[in-house]
Amino acid sequence: MRARRTTSRTFLVLCLSFSLLVLSASWTTAQQPPPQIRRVAEVVIQGNVLVPTATIRGVISTRVGEAFEEEKVRRDVQNIMDLGLFADVTVRIEEVRDGLRIIYIVLENPVVREVRVSGNTVIPTEEILRTLNVPVGEILNTKTLSAGARRIEKLYEDRGYVLARVADVSIDEQGRLGLVISEGRLEKVEFKGLVKTKEFVVRRELTIKSGDVFNVQAVNKDLRRLLDLGYFESVRAQPSPGSTPDSVILTVELVEQRTGEAKFGLGYSDRTGFVGSIEFGDRNFQGRGQQLSLRLERGVTIGSAVAPTTPKLNYEITFREPWFDAQRTFVDLRIGQIFSLEREYGSGGVIAAEYELGRSGSSITVGRPLDPLLTATLTLRSEQVTMDVLSGTPSLFTPGRTVSLTLGAIRDARDDRFNPTSGERLGLQGEIASSILGSDFSFVKSTAEYSRYLPMGKEATLAARAMVGISSGTLPLQDHFVLGGPTTLRGYPVGRLRATSMGFVNVEYRVDLRSVSERLQDIQGVVYVDAGTAPLTGGSPDLLTNWGLAVSVETPIGPIRIDYAVGREGSQTWLTIGHPF
Repeated sequence: MRARRTTSRTFLVLCLSFSLLVLSASWTTAQQPPPQIRRVAEVVIQGNVLVPTATIRGVISTRVGEAFEEEKVRRDVQNIMDLGLFADVTVRIEEVRDGLRIIYIVLENPVVREVRVSGNTVIPTEEILRTLNVPVGEILNTKTLSAGARRIEKLYEDRGYVLARVADVSIDEQGRLGLVISEGRLEKVEFKGLVKTKEFVVRRELTIKSGDVFNVQAVNKDLRRLLDLGYFESVRAQPSPGSTPDSVILTVELVEQRTGEAKFGLGYSDRTGFVGSIEFGDRNFQGRGQQLSLRLERGVTIGSAVAPTTPKLNYEITFREPWFDAQRTFVDLRIGQIFSLEREYGSGGVIAAEYELGRSGSSITVGRPLDPLLTATLTLRSEQVTMDVLSGTPSLFTPGRTVSLTLGAIRDARDDRFNPTSGERLGLQGEIASSILGSDFSFVKSTAEYSRYLPMGKEATLAARAMVGISSGTLPLQDHFVLGGPTTLRGYPVGRLRATSMGFVNVEYRVDLRSVSERLQDIQGVVYVDAGTAPLTGGSPDLLTNWGLAVSVETPIGPIRIDYAVGREGSQTWLTIGHPF
């Protein structure tokens, strides 16, 4: 009992002590004053000399009379730095009678006295300075400088120099601003996949060389050039890091295709009758990029009213050396003998005469590219011509030899040689035959041809061509201009018009049928009109017109076309390889 009473008194004493402590704590808390709010009494800006104070105050959010906020002052410092006019900004806070004085101390950037650019080789310094757009005589604005540096890199990138960058920017005590540009160099070009083709054949086609500033646009053009050679199924480039941070190694991966072929065939042409043929050719002879072709034809139809009564042997040997020297001079040689059935037409397209025209001779052409788009050629031709009348009375014909020099120039700005969708092509040619050269005929013959290709959306192209030919002197029958056939007036037979001058136009609307179905992605539909006349002067020129439809199928040897054309004298159907222009 005694022990129990002692425990109860102890518990009572503890409870009383705890209550007194709580009361004491409450009294103490109630007696403490609330925390004092510090206010901004003054905002001062120091250190600026050229930058107006109002410009700095315009980006400061701390105001006199407001409660001091440390986070807001930090933002003010960043806003001042973001002006780009200062190298440093510090803050000093002082206690004053009415609160706090906030002092922003700025260190201005130096005044730009001169801008120097180094490291640039492909873009002129003047253009880089205009793009940088940092004014001389004013305080350096790092914000403007950064934007200008990005514009310079974008300028390089837009021109294909994707490795170029502004590597360093500095300014000295005299205010000389220095800009160092690293343009990015091609360390070397390597090749993979060559089996038959010699490496020098591929390398000589490249415009990009080791040590050049790397340009992805030039690389793509070179890859296209390699593909156009016809030696490869595919061509792709794989860049990899070089031995320095600003260099690249380019590996060109090639998959070769068969370039040699032998053909045997039996065919029919309304100009040669039935013929059997054998042909051997290699467009990459011995892997050296040379082209060699041999074609033999012999007629197998005897005694036809529209073909030679005695079969004749046609042959043609051609050889092309595409790189005769370091200036990319090419040489074409041709030797051949061709017999063909020719027709003359009277009024309304009625056949007035038929004759066998025999041509035998040779030619040599030397040409050279003058720039990436322009090529000039000079051709010496020697040709003996004979004629055997089969029916009717053909135009006056004088057998003999023609020896002539032809100077030509072609400017080709098309995006694709085989199936162009944009660009243009201009060809000019002048031929002179003279007795001085040993020719039996003396004449001057000139032609001008212009083609234009306009994209009409993603899947269609409007293509147009105009050609004019004139001559003077004694132009023999075999050298007359000829209209009609699959490349000029497609609604009329070959040789429908023959004269010493001519002119014609073609207009085509080509549309990829993939827009109808993906299964038709290699097929084009074509709608076209043609118009032409020969001769251009003298009397009343006979203007012939036609319209037509065509289907073109893309194949490894180029587009194969079937044309159906309708003229005022009937219709014609043609099967050709490639577009007529």
